[in-house]
Amino acid sequence: MKKILLPTLLLLAAGSEAAEKLMYAGANWSGVNVESFDPRENIDRSHHVSALEGLFGYQFHEYMKVEGRLGVGIETQAEIHYAPIEVGLPQDDTPIEGQSTQITTGSAFDSEVGINYYASLYFRPEISNDQATLYGLIGVTHMNIAVTRYDGSFAQTTISEVQTNGQSDVLSLTLATSELAETFDDDLDDTGLSIGIGVGFYLNETTAVNVEWKNFIQGTDDDSFRSNGITVGFDMKF
Repeated sequence: MKKILLPTLLLLAAGSEAAEKLMYAGANWSGVNVESFDPRENIDRSHHVSALEGLFGYQFHEYMKVEGRLGVGIETQAEIHYAPIEVGLPQDDTPIEGQSTQITTGSAFDSEVGINYYASLYFRPEISNDQATLYGLIGVTHMNIAVTRYDGSFAQTTISEVQTNGQSDVLSLTLATSELAETFDDDLDDTGLSIGIGVGFYLNETTAVNVEWKNFIQGTDDDSFRSNGITVGFDMKF
């Protein structure tokens, strides 16, 4: 009985150890560029945000893994833009000899974008040796972003000194922006193809540090959004 039991336990232990090496988990930080359509000026605007993600994967073939990831945004970005409408001269100021004053008025647009969450499912083909691994990512991502827009107006006063050669040097520039009013606050989401490429460096038999470029999601229409960026992180086999 002992002669049968001992080899059986050894085989089970070896099988368990092999199975452990097929599964892995990790965490990443991503710097993400999100491009979303702004209907106020009919253009795409880019915002640079960041996110944290966790991952879990399984290696079902020597050169292939399947991997799931969940991420949340940790940083948003707001940008203000100015659209000049009218350029003129002041009505009630007495011009100073040798100086010119110009007043520019127009619309002010502010937009803030951030990632709420995203979920990805990838196939991960890879080739590796004892020191490093080169891999690709191909799959699908569902992403939800928060977009807030504010509208207002601005007036800019520019005082310049006219030189003898006809050129002018700006002496002062004053920009006054009205209080911006919120005009849009909503969550946008989309699902689409997600691809990437990465390289990992082994710290030991179970732990690797990875650097990736990913196209998180490519918008399905003009009113959607696109996102891509750089990811750094680690994974551990268990």
